Amino acid sequence: MAAISATLFSLLQSGDEIVVDQIVYGTAFTLFTQGLSRFGIHAVFADFTRPETVAAAIGPKTRAIYFETTANPNLRLVDIAAVSAIARGKGLLTIVDNTFATPVLQRPLEHGADIVLHSATKYLGGHGDLLAGAVVGRKEHIDAIRLQGLRYFTDAGTAGATP
Repeated sequence: MAAISATLFSLLQSGDEIVVDQIVYGTAFTLFTQGLSRFGIHAVFADFTRPETVAAAIGPKTRAIYFETTANPNLRLVDIAAVSAIARGKGLLTIVDNTFATPVLQRPLEHGADIVLHSATKYLGGHGDLLAGAVVGRKEHIDAIRLQGLRYFTDAGTAGATP
């Protein structure tokens, strides 16, 4: 959740919207429905298995698109290339949570995603002895996320893994 939160709070601001797949991890759903709204960021939900519904959900305040594939908890798949093409056509960021598939099975950046998130605690770590997340993407996005992390989380006394 730290990777998701750091990414969203670094790239979105009050007044922005994000289009989110209607099927996401439960705690992520709570972040989208309750956490972001406290900061004036609005989540719009759509069925990402139907790319036309994603396109219809995009509004003038939309800044990013977020989905999981393979989705937790129902293993639903989203066509990364199709959704990324819609986002790119509108000048939006595509953020993909790839926790379930891991880079071993799927590489969203190769299909047009801008940012890929992983909970390293789950399948990357594999033994329950690691508490970490990963954010992967182009340098300008990662630098923005890292800067926010250093500004807000390091000063708060929390630790972060180095790249």
